[in-house]
Amino acid sequence: MKGASRARSLMRKLLPPPLPEMAGAAGRTIIMYHGIAKSNFTKFNYRFIGTADFEKQLLFFKKHFNLVSVPDYFAGAGAKDKITAAITFDDGYANNHRYALPLLKKHAIPATIYVSTAIAAGLDILLPDLIDIFSALNSDVVNACGMIFKKNAQGYYFETKTGSLLREMEREWNIEQKKELRSVLFKKADFRNKKELQDYWQLLNSSEIKEISDSGLVSIGAHGISHHAMTFVAEKDIEKEIAYPKAYLEEIIGKSISGIAYPYGMYDRKHVDLAAKAGYTEQLAVDLQSPEDKNDKRLACRIGLYPNMHCNEQIASVVEHAKKNQG
Repeated sequence: MKGASRARSLMRKLLPPPLPEMAGAAGRTIIMYHGIAKSNFTKFNYRFIGTADFEKQLLFFKKHFNLVSVPDYFAGAGAKDKITAAITFDDGYANNHRYALPLLKKHAIPATIYVSTAIAAGLDILLPDLIDIFSALNSDVVNACGMIFKKNAQGYYFETKTGSLLREMEREWNIEQKKELRSVLFKKADFRNKKELQDYWQLLNSSEIKEISDSGLVSIGAHGISHHAMTFVAEKDIEKEIAYPKAYLEEIIGKSISGIAYPYGMYDRKHVDLAAKAGYTEQLAVDLQSPEDKNDKRLACRIGLYPNMHCNEQIASVVEHAKKNQG
């Protein structure tokens, strides 16, 4: 009996989880990716999907879904007998141009990439990526912003007094605190010249943004200036954080920018109104933040895909999200 039990346990580990049944499946969803890498190697960035899994997902979605652009999704495009979905990417990584764009073109699938304009602010790396890569390469104690951070057994830096994780704390910090942390971490380990790590942090440059926009298949949207959580941006800076990326990106691509995706999915009603005032007609979050948001046609929720789940489980999560969102 014990041998049979071990065999069943081993089979569960070896056999991938099944793909979802699609008969009668209907609903609507927006899929959120971040980076695309050569493999599901999460040591340096837990938000990236490997190219093999990404293409497998694209093929499944193309076969079973009604895939539309984000503007068409907001306009109400849909199919009664299929799941309607739009594909998006957050942050604006160079790997979107390097790996995602060729696969999207190969399979003729529309998508939108929401670009942080950190480069325009003189920042060549987003702070979450800096923290992730630094954490993978170092175990040194970090003194920054009047606090001490140490690395825990799971490989994450935490603040020694409160136990709060650095990767979560930085969302609430102001620009001065973020700049200080960048300076401290890069003095300890500046990895930007390591070619093997560039896929995990490099951002799109202007020519890559223009090429993506000119593809006719993949469009560009805004994602804030330097990945600040909107709910923690100083009152005096909110309008600039929302409006400036639109103007900056429009200058690069020579087209109107119609969509904004909120960093970390964090926003409130004030931001929705300010974004509409700035000219955005599509606003993307992750989870909607208030009951009235569900009926606000300016907003849509999304489901994020991450490599901590098997590829098939990621696909299943998208199907379930769509089924729950029938409106």
